[in-house]
Amino acid sequence: MRSKVFKQARVTLAFATLLAASTAALAQTAVDGAVEGTVADATGAVIAAVQVTAHNLGTNADQTALTDGSGNYRLTRLQPGEYTVTMSIAGFSPFTAQHVVVEVGRATDVDAKLVAGGAAQDVTVSSDASIINTDSADFSTNFNHTALDSLPINGRHWTSFALLSPGVTLGNSAFGQVTFRGTSNLQNNFLVDGSDDNQAFQSVERGYTRVGYSTTQEAIQEFQVLTSNYSAQYGRAVGGGVNAVTRTGTNQFHGDAFWYYRDNDFGAINPFSTLAVVSPTTGLPVTTYIKPKDKRHQYGGSFAGPLIHDRLFFLYAFDQQKRNFPIVAVPTPQFLDANNSAVNNCSVAGSTAKVSATQCALNRGVTQDQINSALAYINGQSGVAPRQGDQILNFAKLDYKLNEKNNLSAIYDRMRWDSVNGTQTNPIIRRGLTSIGSDFVKVDSYIGKINTFVTPTINNELRVEYAKDDEDETGNTPLANEPTTTAGGLPPGVSITSNSGFNMGTPYYVPRAHYPNETEAEIGDTVVWVKANHTVTAGFNYRWVQDDVLAVNYLHGLFTYARLADWFTDYARTLGSTAGCDAGKDSGTGTLPCYTNLQQAFGRPQFVYHTHEYAGFAQDDWKLTQTLTLNLGLRYDYEQMPAAKIPNPNQPVTAQLPSDKNNFAPRIGFAWDVFHTGKSVLHGGYGLYYGRILNGTIYSALSTTGSPLAQFQLNTSASSASAVIYPNIVSTATAPAVSNIVAFQPHFQAPVGQQLDLSVQQDLGWNTVLGIAYLGTMGRQLPNFIDQNVAPATGTKTYTFNGGPLAGDSWTVPVYGARIATTSANALTYVTSNVNTSYNALSVVVDHRLSRGVQFQASYTWSKALDYDMNQTSSNDTNDPADPFSVKGDYGLSANDIPHRFVGNIVLQPHADISNRYVSMLANGWSIDPVFTVQSGVPYNYSLSGGTALAGGATSFNGSGGGNYINFWAYRNLAGNQGLPGIRRNSKRQTTIEDVDLRLSRSFSVKEKYHLKLLAESFNLMNRQNFTAFNTTAYTISGTTATYQSTFGTPSAAGNTIYRERQIQFSARFEF
Repeated sequence: MRSKVFKQARVTLAFATLLAASTAALAQTAVDGAVEGTVADATGAVIAAVQVTAHNLGTNADQTALTDGSGNYRLTRLQPGEYTVTMSIAGFSPFTAQHVVVEVGRATDVDAKLVAGGAAQDVTVSSDASIINTDSADFSTNFNHTALDSLPINGRHWTSFALLSPGVTLGNSAFGQVTFRGTSNLQNNFLVDGSDDNQAFQSVERGYTRVGYSTTQEAIQEFQVLTSNYSAQYGRAVGGGVNAVTRTGTNQFHGDAFWYYRDNDFGAINPFSTLAVVSPTTGLPVTTYIKPKDKRHQYGGSFAGPLIHDRLFFLYAFDQQKRNFPIVAVPTPQFLDANNSAVNNCSVAGSTAKVSATQCALNRGVTQDQINSALAYINGQSGVAPRQGDQILNFAKLDYKLNEKNNLSAIYDRMRWDSVNGTQTNPIIRRGLTSIGSDFVKVDSYIGKINTFVTPTINNELRVEYAKDDEDETGNTPLANEPTTTAGGLPPGVSITSNSGFNMGTPYYVPRAHYPNETEAEIGDTVVWVKANHTVTAGFNYRWVQDDVLAVNYLHGLFTYARLADWFTDYARTLGSTAGCDAGKDSGTGTLPCYTNLQQAFGRPQFVYHTHEYAGFAQDDWKLTQTLTLNLGLRYDYEQMPAAKIPNPNQPVTAQLPSDKNNFAPRIGFAWDVFHTGKSVLHGGYGLYYGRILNGTIYSALSTTGSPLAQFQLNTSASSASAVIYPNIVSTATAPAVSNIVAFQPHFQAPVGQQLDLSVQQDLGWNTVLGIAYLGTMGRQLPNFIDQNVAPATGTKTYTFNGGPLAGDSWTVPVYGARIATTSANALTYVTSNVNTSYNALSVVVDHRLSRGVQFQASYTWSKALDYDMNQTSSNDTNDPADPFSVKGDYGLSANDIPHRFVGNIVLQPHADISNRYVSMLANGWSIDPVFTVQSGVPYNYSLSGGTALAGGATSFNGSGGGNYINFWAYRNLAGNQGLPGIRRNSKRQTTIEDVDLRLSRSFSVKEKYHLKLLAESFNLMNRQNFTAFNTTAYTISGTTATYQSTFGTPSAAGNTIYRERQIQFSARFEF
């Protein structure tokens, strides 16, 4: 695999070098910007040795450079903000450019023509840095202070603004994480002031799972969304990244205070916010709409200024959120419709007939009173549960100018999050009232930097960081009628999978005392050297991570049931029934328990381990001509994994974790100012981008080795000799002779992506730029989980489809019925690096910077994302491929495939010159700021329920325990499968998402220095029903019959962290 990647890289790189020749080099890094340009006389002849000075209007800091022999200059490492640029040389009039804005990751062009003698020249530059990028190949989007202050944002989680960028979409995580270029949301990188802001364990923003945000927006000056072809100084991401720069104090005292208030009394009802209970008189589900309380207060502010004029500056920001948002815990009406054989059924032995769940249980010997008691138990588990979210953030920053060459800065960022019943984030869940769990997060981070100008052309920045992220989850207090048969007096978990499913009892994921408690230390150094027509950037980064994990999944057991009738039968045993199931779990009588599987874990609860990440990079931004810039870079990344903790002597693969040291990532790009006007620029680039090996995956390999001293999990089927009767679980257990094992595949490789882009930017005038871009990504070596202990199939099975769109069709599949080794392991899951992905997109962007009260950006992206069922979880699965012997059969649309996406935003601040003071006050000061999103729905499968399973594995149609969905394409060559419909992975698609958010604000000025802004915001202004989940179970398997589920393809949810029913928010801001 690795040789193939580098062969492709060499071919593409060789082609790309033929493009060479280049313009003004970049001299900015992750935390700053630059000013550059050319100085000439009135005839156009360039002038050397002109002194150019950039003066920071906030801190009075100056930086000076001289023009070279070509009249070019570069002022590097400028803190984002507003500057005055002056130019002077004997014999010419001085030149001054006012209001020059510098942005992160961008170079602002200030060219000048000096006049011999005469009066000084004083010009005003556009209030923002140029949208046209004439210097580098990167495809990125900057969100300046205007956008951050003006656009509506749901929840004030500022990185969500990245969704307004082309190539960025919402990931499939419940926590609102974003994906870049169709790649997993686990392959991103987040930076704050150039320092790491990632949690290594779950590969998310530090502290960010269910919390609102971990750094307050009050502390953010601006940020850049890195979609592709970014500099070699950026790494650890196959997808993309977000690079934020924090605010700093100035010589003037500035501050603000804010308060946001949201109450769902002002908003709409979620269409799935219903309470379904079974009527005791009719036995039918009765559904009523409810509107749980959702009140949110967010308040805080910031204060910044000088401690020592021109030398020492401070910034302090405070942000608190108090939210009261009860959660609706309820099954679907179809789940409760026990008398309807179309939605709740089981088979009749020896027949294709189906009977209802009620009749099935009656046939087994359960009485009607016992069935009613079971339904009453579920009714008692349904309702509205209290849920709160309390978040407090404190951010403090000091900037100190030691002398003309050295500047220090220090940051402390603190976040605390306490959320009762907060482990579930959606407004409606298919879980019981005590099957939720509470969530607590503590984050502290310290960042220090020293920036040194060794010479006027050599700058060095040294960064250090220390951070802690401690997260824990606790369970709920059981209800009075729950069976408290586990340790600590908690009920076991129950998962009934039919009709969108319903979970009761203790969730499998609690308790988690530390999941994780992560400590990080980082040191990095970056040097920038401007030499003639080269700007060389080089540096290194070292990151030490310790994860302390104190958690055991399935500690209290989880009983899984395929049908409601099966749970009826087992629950009746708690009421004195002796009814049971036969081996086929049809409607006949039997003596076995009726659950499909009992999962319960034992063993060592705590693991502490370390990873070490090393990186080095060099980049040369090379000015070859006045119209063409070449960007050449090379980066190296290496992640040193920990030593094995408890290896299994019977499985040598568990004794050592892999070491992947050959991660060299060349990058090349160009920017061509086609007509030498700065108005038509062609960009192109290619590069390799290595991602991280997730610490959560490493934890799985360290803790699940099959050793009796490690963690082990019992997977007990109802037919096994050791089967217990619900609600009893196994009280104590010794490690079984064979158990599930997780290990890294020998020669496992770090994930890598190849990115190839070509784009053009055209200045349309009126401060507006049109951009058209091709974005291509080839993901390679992405992680996958494959069970290596599955024996080859020795036969086939033919399923007959009963009802639905496939009625009468037959499907023949191989059957995996045995383990290769039965004395050393059940499932032997290898963490492999064999998933490939592809992403091809065409993006059109129109960008207009603030001018005459109007700023807007709009983009349309057409894309296609394909992969081999890319994994998007930080912990391991047992077996991902539907067929472990033919992973190519999983090839299909990615779960992140969004073929059409349009996003747009407008900042409209109209102003009218009206002589009448009172009319002018009424007409002016308004801002109207909408955000528009229209995109295709995400794809999903024709999923199956039921099948067969190997010891330690999950149930699936072919017994391998992998993906359980219809994939006619994978077995199209087997006898009897010709002529079947072309169904493959992700053949269905959810409905379109359409969303309009709007902010309306009015500003009032008091004595010029004081400003009050009143705001009203609506999210999903049109109250469009954006369905975010669908019932995906198409057929339920019993024996060789697959019976259609009438709920397949119907919506099951209309709400996530971004897209919900209409919500309305009011707020006020005071600034001085």
